[in-house]
Amino acid sequence: MALNPADRAFSDDDLRRMFGGTLPRRKQVAYFLDENFMGNEAVEFMRDEDVRVITVADRGLAGVDSDYLILSEARKLGCVTVTRDAGFDLLHQRIVSHRDLAHAGIIIVNDRLTDVQAVNVLLRVAEKWLDYPEDMTRRLFSYG
Repeated sequence: MALNPADRAFSDDDLRRMFGGTLPRRKQVAYFLDENFMGNEAVEFMRDEDVRVITVADRGLAGVDSDYLILSEARKLGCVTVTRDAGFDLLHQRIVSHRDLAHAGIIIVNDRLTDVQAVNVLLRVAEKWLDYPEDMTRRLFSYG
């Protein structure tokens, strides 16, 4: 597994600008879904369950080549990034190798899980972390 070409160009200074400083805090977990993570029906179901979900498309970032830009946008919003792209593990490793940098959390869901299974994972995570979403900061979780 390697960083995608768009992400290889980011310097440590770029990362400090994107992932340094204070993270926005939320009272509940909110998810920022990577492109093509799940279908619109599943997204709407989660929203109907009062889970805060923002998609890459909602923020006008569909088609963006850089995963760092996706992760940075999620950070700005105080959202946990949810993806099926295992390459986010490399982004996580690079960010947390710097003590002063942080993302708001990453959940990687294996491609083998259906949308229904992925929704169930996210609902369980939201319930578990209901009172402590800040505990997801600088952490990566992998399911499936």
